[in-house]
Amino acid sequence: LKKGDYVLAEEGGENALRISKLKEKYYTAPKVCVINVDSIRSKTLLNRLIIGAYNVGHELIWLQSRRGFKPEQMVEVNKVLQKLVGLHIVEQTENIVLLQSLADPSKPSLDNSIRRLHLLTYSMLDNILRALSEWDKSLLDNVMFTGGECDKIYWLIIRQLLTAVTDKGVSESLGVKSYLWLVGNRAVVRILKTLIRHNESICKGVMKIIEHGIKPDKETLSKVIEIGRYVLQTQTETIDALLVRDIEKANSIIDQIIEKAEEINDISFKI
Repeated sequence: LKKGDYVLAEEGGENALRISKLKEKYYTAPKVCVINVDSIRSKTLLNRLIIGAYNVGHELIWLQSRRGFKPEQMVEVNKVLQKLVGLHIVEQTENIVLLQSLADPSKPSLDNSIRRLHLLTYSMLDNILRALSEWDKSLLDNVMFTGGECDKIYWLIIRQLLTAVTDKGVSESLGVKSYLWLVGNRAVVRILKTLIRHNESICKGVMKIIEHGIKPDKETLSKVIEIGRYVLQTQTETIDALLVRDIEKANSIIDQIIEKAEEINDISFKI
C-alpha cells in the first residue's frame, strides 16, 4: 500500500476482515459516509458536507458526536434535509444521527429532470411578469417558494450526474449515451441554477416597487413585459432543442438572440 491508495475493508466469513486495494479509476463512493461533527468549527461546513455526501451517491450519511448534538446543529441538519430529495433521518440518538437517501439515482431520466427544472424556472418568471402586468403583489408569493423547489431538483440532478460517472448501470438508465453528455448537462443545469437566483432577485425588486407604489408608465411597463416574454419563449425553445437534439433549431435560436440583443440593450438604456 502507498499513501493515497483506495482501500476497501469488507467482512468475510468466520469473523474475517478482508482488505483489498482498489485502483482509483474503479473507485465508487461507499454506501456509508461518516461525518465527525465534533471536528467541525464552521457554522456552514456541516450543511455543505451533507450536500456533498448526498451528491456523490452515499446511501447512508452517519453523523456522530461524542459530546452530543447542539440544538443549532440539529436545526442545520433539518434545514439541509429540506433541500435534498429523498434524504431522511432514519435514526437519531444523543450522539448519532443517521441519514438515509431513498432517492433512486436512475430515476427520473436526466431529460425529465432538466425539463422539470426548466418548467419551475419558467413559472417563476411567468408569475413575476403577471404581477407586473396586473400590479398584484400576491402573485409573487409562490416565486420564492418555487426557488426552493428548484434547488431540490438541482441537487438531485447533480447527484444523478456524479453517480452516472462511476456507475454504468445508472448511466444507461438515465439515457446517457456518452460521458460527454454528462459534462454538457452539467453546464445546462448550472445555467438554469443561475436563472433561479436571477428570478429571485427580480422578484424581490418587483415586490419593492409594488409595495412602494412606484408604478412605471404604461409604455415602459409594456417594454419590460415584452422582454420577459421573449426570455420565456427563448428558454422554452432552447430546452426543446436540447431534449430533441435539434442542432438546427439551437443554431436558429442563437442567431435570433444575437439579432435581438441590440434591441434589448436600447430598451434597457431608455428605461
